Amino acid sequence: MTTINSFKGDYAFLSNFHPCEIRFSYHLYDWIAKSAEQAYQACKTKKIPEITWIIEARHAGHAKIRGRDITLRPDWDRVKDRIMESIVREKFLEPNLAQLLLSTGDAILIERNHWHDNYWGDCGCKKCAKIKGQNRLGKILMKIREEMKGRTV
Repeated sequence: MTTINSFKGDYAFLSNFHPCEIRFSYHLYDWIAKSAEQAYQACKTKKIPEITWIIEARHAGHAKIRGRDITLRPDWDRVKDRIMESIVREKFLEPNLAQLLLSTGDAILIERNHWHDNYWGDCGCKKCAKIKGQNRLGKILMKIREEMKGRTV
């Protein structure tokens, strides 16, 4: 079975940093983010000025940095997986991105990284060599891909 373990190059569209429009309703308002990462970071807080500050970030990396300096919502650990899935699902409603995701076939999708993220991905650095990443983002992508296959048959 094929494994895609880099969300760069031909597979950059799998990354949450990939530029795309994400429309989401959150905390009494409708928002438009420039990437899945930006939407995810915005959902970490319930304070409107902080959400706006993240939405106004220039790009995904900037939004991620801003997301470190906000008031974390108290239920974040309980809801973050569900929020990530809904954001990624919204991302792949865009027809071109949907086709790209479907084009990965049955490949195992692993968000391999070097920044020690063993929750959403699987860090491949020497320090993390003995830690098996949970690859939750990869699993969400594969789940959505399977659901999409069911709808296109």
